[in-house]
Amino acid sequence: MIDIVVMSDIDGHGALDLALLRAFDALLGERHVTRAARRLNITQSAASHALGRLRRVLGDPLFVRGPHGVVPTDRAIALGPEVRSLLDRVERLGRSPGPLDPTRLERTFTLGGADFMEILLLPPLVRRLTKEAPMVNLSSRPITTDSEPELESGALDMAIGVFRAPSARLVSRKLFEESFVCMLRRGHPALKGRMTVERFAALSHVLISPRGIGGGAVDDALAELGLKRRVAIRTATFLAAPLLVAETDCVVTLPTRVAAVMARGRPLVLVPPPVRVAGFTVSMLFHERAKSDPAHAWLRARMIDVASALRA
Repeated sequence: MIDIVVMSDIDGHGALDLALLRAFDALLGERHVTRAARRLNITQSAASHALGRLRRVLGDPLFVRGPHGVVPTDRAIALGPEVRSLLDRVERLGRSPGPLDPTRLERTFTLGGADFMEILLLPPLVRRLTKEAPMVNLSSRPITTDSEPELESGALDMAIGVFRAPSARLVSRKLFEESFVCMLRRGHPALKGRMTVERFAALSHVLISPRGIGGGAVDDALAELGLKRRVAIRTATFLAAPLLVAETDCVVTLPTRVAAVMARGRPLVLVPPPVRVAGFTVSMLFHERAKSDPAHAWLRARMIDVASALRA
């Protein structure tokens, strides 16, 4: 490693800086003060002054007079490759990255959300990635509590769900608005005749509750009408709902897009709820540091495309 020697000198500059490193590199390459000055686009006097500072900071003559310019000392020759390596790294830092090539992108993104995210978004997203970025991997896991610490730490690259106002360090992007629909088995007795709110409330209900506690939007809507439903089955996952409904006389109220996917190919019927149930907004949440990450921005754009293509 290069010894950065800090010394007091008459100019008050005791440490190596980029200008001095570049001057050293030019002197070592040219072995001539005038040619080094021309390469650096500075005057010969400025190049000589830089050499003087280098000698004071590093405590070595570095370059001595020779028959055709200057000759590097043993220390200058030893420092040469390390200085060049440092300058190369600095130049790479300042170089603008080229356009992202998804086909060459090798990265694993960790997504967090309820299982409805996996049902709705993962299949079409994976289809896109398979075609456009075959070396990108996805890791999906549930989040049932505040996701901010995991986004802050980098344990999560992105969270999908329904969020309250995020902190200033997090960025939220709307994916879609969602409504609710009721799912019953084909041939359910409640499908005969008009589904009134009273008949609806009297049915046995399945409630999807990831945390296993509390009610839902349906309970709030019924409470406004002075009604209460019986929750016969409480489950933590969306995936269990169609299986439970298909085998019983229970009803479940689900997000419309999720219900449409889950009812496909099953003996299930979707009907509008007989009570106004407030919808919700599904958003994508990520940390502000990811805004300038080209790969993360590319994945966000694909996620927005996939969400926009979902049928309501």
